[in-house]
Amino acid sequence: MKIHLFISLIFLFCVCCKTQHKTPYEFEGQQIIFGQGGGFTGQVTEYTLLENGQLFAGTNQEGFVDELKSLDKNLVKQIFGTCNNLGFDTLALDKPGNQYYYFITKEGDKINKIQWAAGEKDLPKELNVLFGNLKNLTKTRVQEKK
Repeated sequence: MKIHLFISLIFLFCVCCKTQHKTPYEFEGQQIIFGQGGGFTGQVTEYTLLENGQLFAGTNQEGFVDELKSLDKNLVKQIFGTCNNLGFDTLALDKPGNQYYYFITKEGDKINKIQWAAGEKDLPKELNVLFGNLKNLTKTRVQEKK
């Protein structure tokens, strides 16, 4: 009888303590997807940040993402707040070049993609700063993964 109770408690503990980690494919909250590509090889480097702080490397188009170390929830809240306050979820900018950068906001079925060429002059300063900060954050996470 004690063994059944012990096994039941372990099972309940495992089920109740299941983490809330999701992949970008099944996550229904806000997402920021950003990356760059093009050039001679056409290679694309992409990252996905979920509003719960999870960070992934890899392209959704290829169907494979690798989870990196999550970001601090307060920082993530600030990133998504900045993105929403500056209107990046509605900004219309579609000027890709041979080498291009992109920033996608996604919430449910609502998707907005901003893309621009390297050296684009009409890029909002705030987008350039946010994109650079996100790249720096992911760079440290990728180095920690190795």
